[in-house]
Amino acid sequence: MPNSFLSKYDTFEKRQSLCNLFKNKHPTRIPIVVTLFSDKSQYKYLVPRDVTMGNFIGIFRNSCNVNSSKALFFLCNNILLPVSRDMIDIYDEMADRDGFLYITAKEENVFGTN
Repeated sequence: MPNSFLSKYDTFEKRQSLCNLFKNKHPTRIPIVVTLFSDKSQYKYLVPRDVTMGNFIGIFRNSCNVNSSKALFFLCNNILLPVSRDMIDIYDEMADRDGFLYITAKEENVFGTN
């Protein structure tokens, strides 16, 4: 089930054609939309197929300036994504019908900090 993603691409057909455009232009990359649970902000990525979920978490953490004292948990369809899996395996298993992989990122405080 897609998130509210790119309001100008709100229909299934428009999201699907946008995804196909990305795939044709970048055939070795996976289109991903990550929603940060805390503030509902969305981030779009075209990620290489051979990147692991753990590496992607590092990419996300760096691009969004998430504090290192916060743990990040990534879920797709309410399933926690294992850090050792390749993104292509996750994509093949959990991508939406429109072609995007929708992921929710949840932050949790660790080490007793705020």
